[in-house]
Amino acid sequence: DWILYPTGGGMGVMGLWKAFREMEEIGWKTDRVRPRMVAVQPSGCAPLATAFLSGAERAKPWGMPDTVAVGLRVPVCGISDLLLAILRDSGGEAVIVDDDALRKGAREIAEKEGICASPEGGATLAALRHLRRQGRVKETDRVVLFNTGWGGKYS
Repeated sequence: DWILYPTGGGMGVMGLWKAFREMEEIGWKTDRVRPRMVAVQPSGCAPLATAFLSGAERAKPWGMPDTVAVGLRVPVCGISDLLLAILRDSGGEAVIVDDDALRKGAREIAEKEGICASPEGGATLAALRHLRRQGRVKETDRVVLFNTGWGGKYS
């Protein structure tokens, strides 16, 4: 029902959306129902999420990125118009989380799942908690959280 992806430049979100379309085209996915896509960005570098939340058609360059999540320090999103269309077409969201929340999320993933998640991966758990509090993601929804890095490189 939902895919939460830590989003820097957005190629992961774009690739997932393209993969769903290709699976439909070759008949591997026949229901044509795609998951809601969620781009998750840190508060210290959130050009795409800020554009989504404000209703803009394009993200503006972010001044000085400031986040511990190195993979999310992408101040210019060259494909923001396409990514915003994906988020909107899917009925998805963009969520901004602060560094404390993404660190906490990474620790919780390690403690409960035994996965050494990166801060980027921790951001998706923080975003899921936010969407659950809002009532957007229901307890019965199927959710995939992407962890795009190894937490050990952040020691």
